[in-house]
Amino acid sequence: MDRDYYKVLLVGPSGKGKTYSFRNMDPNTTGFINVENKPLPFKNQFKYHKRVDTHGQALETIKEYATNPEIKSIIIDSFSAYMDMVMTAARASKKG
Repeated sequence: MDRDYYKVLLVGPSGKGKTYSFRNMDPNTTGFINVENKPLPFKNQFKYHKRVDTHGQALETIKEYATNPEIKSIIIDSFSAYMDMVMTAARASKKG
């Protein structure tokens, strides 16, 4: 089956090299969303690299990258940190 895209999820314990494995991604066609706002463990040469502070900023960046024809891959580092942001905002919006 031919696809225009593939979805890949890297899962593993902290410190096992998940982020480091992105060093081989094409820096001109990869959109990197740094949710954890931590320095990358390699020289950052991504043309599209954003640090985000809120889940809203992350979502807007995902939309921006998804509509950019130059970007072939989108990395969210880390998705668990993104989901923590979403849950924190959801809890803050609930009363009682």
